[in-house]
Amino acid sequence: AAASGSLALAQTGRATSAAPTTRSTPRTPVLGLPLALVSGTAAAGIHAAVAPPHLSEEPLFGVFFLLVAGAQLTWVATLASSTTPRLLRVGIGLNAALILLWLLTRTLGLPLGLLPEAHPVGGWDVACVLWQLATIACCARLLRRPSTRTSTSLPGWFEWHPSTRAAVGAAAVVLVLLTVVGAHS
Repeated sequence: AAASGSLALAQTGRATSAAPTTRSTPRTPVLGLPLALVSGTAAAGIHAAVAPPHLSEEPLFGVFFLLVAGAQLTWVATLASSTTPRLLRVGIGLNAALILLWLLTRTLGLPLGLLPEAHPVGGWDVACVLWQLATIACCARLLRRPSTRTSTSLPGWFEWHPSTRAAVGAAAVVLVLLTVVGAHS
């Protein structure tokens, strides 16, 4: 009884065994917030990785990619310290806008002669869009949960869902493979 923590004092003053009133259940591994942070960071890594080649070809695009990477990393860092519904909505909006811009550049190009023709789709593009879609999905899911209607904090690494911890390794592997292949396919 002592080992289970169920000792209680009877009204007679003697220690007796009593059934615990609440059972400790293991915590469910956390998926949404950590996965939003991992996928958001991976997308920022893609934007940072493609900035140097774009800086040498078209400096305006290179600066754009650096600013996007910085904005995404700032969002991730802010979300990691304090998850609020407003930040989740910002994440959805930022990533949705980037996906729409990507679709525009891959189907029509850009106006004002910035990108007169559609740009081909490459491995960097696909990986980045998938991570951005994952970020949007996680943020939307978190917004639907009552626990994130107020500010919440990032759980510890070992509280993350195993698939989210695996996503960290997968993101690193994909970024390294894309780097080895090259920024432009």
